[in-house]
Amino acid sequence: MRFKLLNRAVVIGWSTINTLSGAVFSVLLSIEVIRLCSKELWGSMVEVLLWFGIASHILNFGNSNLLSREFSLMPQDISFNWGKSLQARFWLYVCLGGLLVFLPLDIKMKCLLFVYLSANFLYRSYDVIILFRRQFSIAVTLETGGFLIISSYVYITSNNLTLLGLVSVYSMAEVCKAVIIYLLFLPEIKIPSLSFNMHYLIIAFPFFLLEFTGLLQSKADLMCVTYFLSKDKIAQFQVYINFLLLVQSVAGFALAPFVKNIYRMGSSTVKKLALNFLRFGAMLAFVSIFFINFFTRYFYHFSMSPLILCMGVFFIIPVFYYVPVIYPLIKHGKQNLVVLLNVIAALIAAILNIILIPISPDGISGAIAASAITQWILLFSYIVIQKKLIPDALTT
Repeated sequence: MRFKLLNRAVVIGWSTINTLSGAVFSVLLSIEVIRLCSKELWGSMVEVLLWFGIASHILNFGNSNLLSREFSLMPQDISFNWGKSLQARFWLYVCLGGLLVFLPLDIKMKCLLFVYLSANFLYRSYDVIILFRRQFSIAVTLETGGFLIISSYVYITSNNLTLLGLVSVYSMAEVCKAVIIYLLFLPEIKIPSLSFNMHYLIIAFPFFLLEFTGLLQSKADLMCVTYFLSKDKIAQFQVYINFLLLVQSVAGFALAPFVKNIYRMGSSTVKKLALNFLRFGAMLAFVSIFFINFFTRYFYHFSMSPLILCMGVFFIIPVFYYVPVIYPLIKHGKQNLVVLLNVIAALIAAILNIILIPISPDGISGAIAASAITQWILLFSYIVIQKKLIPDALTT
């Protein structure tokens, strides 16, 4: 029994490290680039990472959630179903790769971006296998290796590092990770023939829609910031919002081990959980903002105004209420409602950013205000939905 609990704790530990590693390494690299080079360079790289993050979600196309279900139902057909997914999504990769030709960029940059896109497509295709088999140590090791490659290059070339050089080392790190993970799984996971498979894309579309609309809702502010603000302001905003999102992610981590229990709860219990979680989120937001202010001052050598820090607190809080409400909605087939709210929130965030960024004194305060307002609109929307739908759907 003790060994079983220890083994479970190890798995949870590796899973948490794997989930957090990307955000942590992004923070560390942003510190290194900003301190050794400039905020402008990191601001330029943020734009690249933003659009490639969106491209990566498109190429994933609901792959992780759909295959997790398929693997659970047919564990003997893991290689076949994984290959079917790669086969279908390959043509999305071809289309996005073709779009690079039309971007107004230097030919060297286009080639590097194509390499980055290709390596990321293959590497991220193995995420679902690692998740299903709980082989999180592999992912953590590869992410750590990629981080060390990029960090070492930045340190060595900091005096004359350019955006082209930064993109090149990101691409090289991604290629290394893709080659290693391909070789690790080669004996059992085969690359399929690349025939077109529209049926899979149709099945995966609802999963893609749920993930992608959530991504747009969370990235609407950053997309607007990259359009309106200078490179140094983009860097400052990205650093600050990433810290806020990291605190928000605690909601998902804290609830993940208890999702099975949430699915079994009645409506009154879900409401009580959401209210208690909201109180926890408020306390966490208030405490964490002091640490965020310290980090930005000490490590990045810039500071946020008291107004922006206060708005950051209000940005963090709402997610702690509505995350517990989302699980029972999805369980009872209301995922389309979640998608609709994500789309509406993305539109509201975009409109508010377009209005508030130009009229705010520094631009950043307008973007944070727009994001905070959107989060509270989502919170009140889920409160209304909870009152109207969940009592009927979750009566147990």
